[in-house]
Amino acid sequence: MRRPATLLALALVSFLPARARASETKIDGKTFTLPDGFTIEKVAASPLVERPIEADFDGQGRLYVTDSSGSSDKLEKQQADKPHRVVRLEDS
Repeated sequence: MRRPATLLALALVSFLPARARASETKIDGKTFTLPDGFTIEKVAASPLVERPIEADFDGQGRLYVTDSSGSSDKLEKQQADKPHRVVRLEDS
């Protein structure tokens, strides 16, 4: 299953007070409820990231995403093969 990298946006929105007025936005058939004044947009999807785990921006506006390989191999094999990655995305 491929997922867009919307985890960061979801995490930010989920901690807002419940009493704020909200509006709905659809992205790729999924509905997101956002407080007034907030926006959401898809900034990366396949093939840039396949299975995003966590994301954060640095001071220069670059987005770093930890991307899982989807491997279910034993820990020792994953430590040897290093199938996961950190992706730096920059709007140029």
